Amino acid sequence: MAGRDLRAGRRAKIICTLGPSTDADGVLESLLAKGMDAARLNLSFGPIEEHVARIRRLRSLASDKRRPVAVIVDLPGRKVRVGQIEGGELIVETGQMLSMVPDEGQVGNEDALPVGHDIFHDNMARGDRIQLADGLVELVVRRFDQRWIEAEALSGGTVGARTAVHYPGLPLNGPPLTAADEPYLRMAVEEEVDFIAITYVAEATDLLHVRERLAEMGAEIPIIAKIERSDAFARLDGILQRADAVMIRRGDLGAEIEVTRVPLVQKKIMRLANQQGVPVIIATQMLGSMTSAPTPTRAEASDVANAVVDGADGVLLSAETAIGRYPDAAVAMMARIISETENDQVDGPHPHAPLADYPSPFPDVTASIACNAAARTGARLIACFTASGKTAKLVAKYRPQVPVIAFCPNQSTRRRLAIHWGLRSDRLEPPGNVEAMVEQVEQRLVERDLVRKGDRVVIVYGAPVGEKGHTNSVRLHEV
Repeated sequence: MAGRDLRAGRRAKIICTLGPSTDADGVLESLLAKGMDAARLNLSFGPIEEHVARIRRLRSLASDKRRPVAVIVDLPGRKVRVGQIEGGELIVETGQMLSMVPDEGQVGNEDALPVGHDIFHDNMARGDRIQLADGLVELVVRRFDQRWIEAEALSGGTVGARTAVHYPGLPLNGPPLTAADEPYLRMAVEEEVDFIAITYVAEATDLLHVRERLAEMGAEIPIIAKIERSDAFARLDGILQRADAVMIRRGDLGAEIEVTRVPLVQKKIMRLANQQGVPVIIATQMLGSMTSAPTPTRAEASDVANAVVDGADGVLLSAETAIGRYPDAAVAMMARIISETENDQVDGPHPHAPLADYPSPFPDVTASIACNAAARTGARLIACFTASGKTAKLVAKYRPQVPVIAFCPNQSTRRRLAIHWGLRSDRLEPPGNVEAMVEQVEQRLVERDLVRKGDRVVIVYGAPVGEKGHTNSVRLHEV
């Protein structure tokens, strides 16, 4: 945690996808040094042993640097994917007839492309559209039966192995967790990951299903709902009430709805998530050209900046860090764009957001009062004492224009706060009473060179101190 320059620190967080590129010597260390706040592992790619090794290596490095870095595992779920392909990819020409068959482990080619079983849908009809490569390759179904589809390419392109297959308009098959997800879920529990991202969430009950399965395994892990389909957007209110965070997967979403609607849908999701205090992560092709080039396009830089202005908690790098040629440069560029955008915003994305409901819960009112008090008193920062992280999350919801430091008694809470807008954390054992808490907080802030004599600090906490579930007190303190 920086010293007196904390006020100039970056608020929006950077999530990096780990993969073969981050396995190279020194790359993961470089990502941490350049600003990675959280790591994502896409379990649809690579053997489970590789992901376990990456988690353990990251945790070891983060521990050495005393950095709370969140680990997000992205379950394969019921998303239909292309199977293995000779040479790793297939070039599809416009007008070409392409045959698709159930993926049973075989290696595909231009004669037969293996795809997940669930696309062989009872409701499929001639004329239905199928999209590959994030919608860049569009097919129209000409003939089909229960184990074979023949489709004509309306637009050609390159299809990679293990990439998603979209079939807009057709309903999803099966529960949100498949039998293939079970070993990944066990791994997530055993490795004590910080978040589980659920693919193709369609409604709030999908999240309840996953929570129940985790409870059966004796675990309580926060869940990120991936918004990738039109039905998820239509049921967003319920999903936001049940999710610990949401991730807008624009590549998949753009293959499910008109691409012209994606920017407006993204803005609406962010607005609703911000109002409810649910962290929102923007994903897919943020700096896509940096997968193979050392600098981004101007459009990509604008895309990242607009996400920051609109109130994103985090922005995600996918192929740029997982398989890209310049993973550390991508993180450094992302950090620069975020910092310059935030530094030029006088009022921030949503200053002092009003309370949405009346009467409002005490914790929300307390957090809102703390943010307003910090602005009116010229406080140097807001300090939150929080065991579960809830107090700090509520303060972040109101987007204060002063730094927020969360003091937590355990590392798991610190890691889970790493994806929230504007939050930095430090470890502090539970004090015996309010006066002891204030004394310990002041002492730690002085030690970190975050405050000096005469600085004002707003302290937010729950009384009785140390008990979970209470955010009801604000203390105005002068060092």
